[in-house]
Amino acid sequence: MKKATKNKKKELMKKRALIAFLGVMLVFFYEYYGKDIGCKEIKGVGVRVVDGDTIVLNNEKIRLKGIDAPESKQWCWYIGDHKEKISYKCGVESAKYLSKLIEGGERIECTNEGKDLYGRTLSYCYVGITNINRDMVYKGWAVGYGEFKVEELIAMYNKAGIWRGDFEMPSEWRKKRKKRRR
Repeated sequence: MKKATKNKKKELMKKRALIAFLGVMLVFFYEYYGKDIGCKEIKGVGVRVVDGDTIVLNNEKIRLKGIDAPESKQWCWYIGDHKEKISYKCGVESAKYLSKLIEGGERIECTNEGKDLYGRTLSYCYVGITNINRDMVYKGWAVGYGEFKVEELIAMYNKAGIWRGDFEMPSEWRKKRKKRRR
């Protein structure tokens, strides 16, 4: 009798563990892939990259939500193999990576998350199943802007993109340039 009770308890524990595991996987899947399932309102093929976090799709200016990429005129630097400081236009490199990411000719789909202060549509955009916003942060060509913090930590750890050296946060870079113009 005791053996049967122990077996039932073990089976119950296994079921609970399985349910907990599936629950965690469901939350992970939803967080990573599912937020925007069925919500992609803007679709098209003809895309133009403005900079590392802005595209034009079907003549609509779209700001990639949750990320901030270096500006087109922004410079970053890293230490080279011979201990020399190497400067490069990280804003241009960020835009190049975004262009490469979307150039395959596959259809791009974006959500409509409202408008920003400049009238651009805020969106999560996809090429196939790839979330462009997430990939820009994960590969180190943008920083998370209230989102994608895990991807940012991974990019930092891997010294990917702008994280291979030093850079000024894009928001700080813009603030300094704005003050100089006054």
